[in-house]
Amino acid sequence: MTYTVDNLLDKLALVGNNKIWKEVTETVTVRGVVSSLKLYDKTAYFDLEGSGKKIKAICDKSDAPCVGEAIEFNGLIMLKTNTFGTTLQIQIKGSPVGTWERHKPGPVLTKHDLVKYNNQTIESFISEFQHGHLFVLIGSDTAINDIVGTVDKKHNIHFDKRIVSVSKKQDILKALTQFNHQMEPVAVFAVVRGGDDESISVWDDSEVVKALLDVKIPFYTALGHAHRLTLADRYAARSFPTPSNLAADINRAAEAYAYQHNQMARINQLTTSLKQTEKTITQLEQELQTPKESIWKNIAIGLFIVLIIAAWLLTK
Repeated sequence: MTYTVDNLLDKLALVGNNKIWKEVTETVTVRGVVSSLKLYDKTAYFDLEGSGKKIKAICDKSDAPCVGEAIEFNGLIMLKTNTFGTTLQIQIKGSPVGTWERHKPGPVLTKHDLVKYNNQTIESFISEFQHGHLFVLIGSDTAINDIVGTVDKKHNIHFDKRIVSVSKKQDILKALTQFNHQMEPVAVFAVVRGGDDESISVWDDSEVVKALLDVKIPFYTALGHAHRLTLADRYAARSFPTPSNLAADINRAAEAYAYQHNQMARINQLTTSLKQTEKTITQLEQELQTPKESIWKNIAIGLFIVLIIAAWLLTK
């Protein structure tokens, strides 16, 4: 069953100091609006707000929602006292399972619609770039050129640049729909922009995120921010604080791939050389054995002849 914040608190019937009339022990799904988000090393803490009431929520940092996002959150209810043990606080520990629209009708994104690309690293796509697959960059001219100019040309990464207005929803959606007419193979794409202002809220728009996922190709985000997590960041294969960070990771991954490729080539070369050496040793050993075998063969023949002569003499 899905609750609102308000009717969940009514169900728990929490009144007074540490007085509980009924306790929910099964997992529940709560619908609320995110506020007071705090990110720590591995954990995110925030409030889920309803109509005048709120409940504390806890999840993994990698699943952290955005402030202002209307989400459905599934988890277990926990009852905790404060440091002095004088008041009781309700918390729910779990993870976001979907979003809902607060102000306008339209399709609602569900857990089934929003499928994260499992933190796929750039290393997993490097070999595809070597075979001509594209790395598509969608975003501002400055951010795209920052990446292309920083990535070392020797790595042979094939970029396709698509400059759009990163603050205009319709321009972004149009650029994403063009993937349907893409002729060249694409390994991965990234949405990039520099700076941090209110226009970044377009990447919290559920329609934009759904369009990103509808491309059905893993994507990265580098939206020029370090202190906030957008909805697009949450569902990217990986997010980067700035375009420069993305470029640095591409260089690092390409260097690692090149090193591994060179090491494998050297191993194959040494293996081939070793097999050739073993073959040569075997041939030499065979050549050394041949004279010995010839000597013993001649000795055996000589002894056989002597024995025949001796036997003939004895018969006389």
